Amino acid sequence: MNNILDPESESRMTPIWRQAFRPFFLFGALFAVISLSLWLSLLNQATHFSFTTPAIFWHGHEMVFGFAMAIVCGFLLTAVQNWTGKRGVNGNALIALVTLWLIARVLNLVDFTLPLIIIAAAELLFFIMVIVHLARPLIQIKQYRNLVFIPALSTLAGLDIAGYYFVETGDLRLALAMTDTAVLLIVMLVTLIGGRVIPMFTANGTNTTKVLPSPLLDKLAILSTLAVVGVSLFAAFSPQHNALSEILTLLWLAVAVCHGLRALRWRPWVTARVPLVWSLHLAYWCIPLGALSMVASYGFGWISHSAALHVMTLGVISGMILAMISRVSLGHSGRALTITNLTVIAFYIIFIATGVRFLSGVWPSVMALTISGTLWILAFVFYILGYFRILTTPRADGRPG
Repeated sequence: MNNILDPESESRMTPIWRQAFRPFFLFGALFAVISLSLWLSLLNQATHFSFTTPAIFWHGHEMVFGFAMAIVCGFLLTAVQNWTGKRGVNGNALIALVTLWLIARVLNLVDFTLPLIIIAAAELLFFIMVIVHLARPLIQIKQYRNLVFIPALSTLAGLDIAGYYFVETGDLRLALAMTDTAVLLIVMLVTLIGGRVIPMFTANGTNTTKVLPSPLLDKLAILSTLAVVGVSLFAAFSPQHNALSEILTLLWLAVAVCHGLRALRWRPWVTARVPLVWSLHLAYWCIPLGALSMVASYGFGWISHSAALHVMTLGVISGMILAMISRVSLGHSGRALTITNLTVIAFYIIFIATGVRFLSGVWPSVMALTISGTLWILAFVFYILGYFRILTTPRADGRPG
């Protein structure tokens, strides 16, 4: 670990560039607030804006490949330092990575009449740089177990580029399908990471015995989720939509059962007094709840596909993001895992936002979408207010990072 503990060189570096979680968590949250605020203003016809791509594509794409990917990359590029003991990306290399991410966001937001291939190239270069920074230390110490994230990131990159291609060719349906599939793939990442950290964080946070893994149930949860990703992608290109809808209904039911049983084994009831832990559990519980919503959508047509998908995007992805960045920002800045009431409120309102967004699929209403979106924005505003200083100042314990 000596190669990552160099206080002298760290002291000359601006704190925000010392570890990947710092800029990506902060700028990712800021971008989330700005982009969804703009989207809500468009929904309410309070403003008019010309994006580089169709507005509906921009919204989904930037929430996934702009916001969520910033957090995912910040988390993985920080975690790899703990996994390997080798210094994670920092300094000028980190500045270059964040700058590339920002360039892609601006090019998507403002229509410079550039060919989409230029924007796609910027996105692809960002993914390549992230993959290199993640894979290099893992390969150096032969820690092949964690290389599982490389094909996941590569697939996300492929879906990203494919989305631009279908926009360019005028096939908006397929372009949106690429983003929807990316959502499911990120849920897959939540499945993998959640299975590793939730039992451990539960035991540590509640002073209880750690629940041992259930290899069979864990594999079934992962495989059922992976199957949904694959079949959903295939269905986007298949004319046999009705038959595949029946298959997807059964697969989503399997996802609900497997993840529900998995989440129950982790004893969520012991976490009631520990917000940093129950927030993780509740976000994970949104996987089976979202899966049942998909069953209601594909199998019975009771709710819209959009409403079901947003249980995943708001509840699973955004809920898990908020819970994890609130914890990781404290732990990796040398601070005690003690959160403020503002953060607890943020946890509550992001899940309330999920519920309101779900109800908007049963009783469609711009007002419901606006309330849900406003609550979601507030949750990340509260994170920014509570963590800005933490992310931009040196570690509290004086150590590098």
